[in-house]
Amino acid sequence: MTTKTILVLAPNVGVACSIDGLTSIELAQYAMGYYESMFETCPVSYPEGKQAFLIDVLCNGYTECHQVSAWAGVPEVIEFDFDKYVATPKAKLDHATFGDVPALKLIMGKFANIL
Repeated sequence: MTTKTILVLAPNVGVACSIDGLTSIELAQYAMGYYESMFETCPVSYPEGKQAFLIDVLCNGYTECHQVSAWAGVPEVIEFDFDKYVATPKAKLDHATFGDVPALKLIMGKFANIL
């Protein structure tokens, strides 16, 4: 995989992506949005934290991503600020672009585990 972007989620913890920065951000926002859209009747909960959620879903659900601890020489390094990059609203979820079956199964499993 050729790394184009790193989403930095914590100190020395990043997700390397083979897609451009904007698309990487949108992918992370989609994953959070899809997960949060399932919480229609209860408050949204990330039992392991948003960082752990994104690392797991992006790295284990999408072939475009893997976890890294260093990113020297990568063209785009984005500090992923959860206050700035919020979950995609349910009405705007782009399933055609980001709805990979392995990722969706992983997200649904995470939701089911907290019920």
